Amino acid sequence: MSEEKTGGPAFSHKYYDGPIGVPVWSEGLTILDYFAGQALVAAMVADIVLAMNGKLPPVDVEKELADTTYKIAEAMLAERAKRMGKP
Repeated sequence: MSEEKTGGPAFSHKYYDGPIGVPVWSEGLTILDYFAGQALVAAMVADIVLAMNGKLPPVDVEKELADTTYKIAEAMLAERAKRMGKP
């Protein structure tokens, strides 16, 4: 997936691998994945509160959360690009 769609790496870093310490770059998560993970935590907390109050309808929770959190993350990337002056 292109950097435009993922936001690029969120936690890139260099580490040294092997006995002689060969430098290796790891791109880590994309910003899209990071945003989705953050949205997932918020959505899960909200769902738990609603479920505790008996206000949550029965749904395929895992699928719905996965779909919703990536939609939120994509919206966050679009807003981020707009604020940074990118089309």
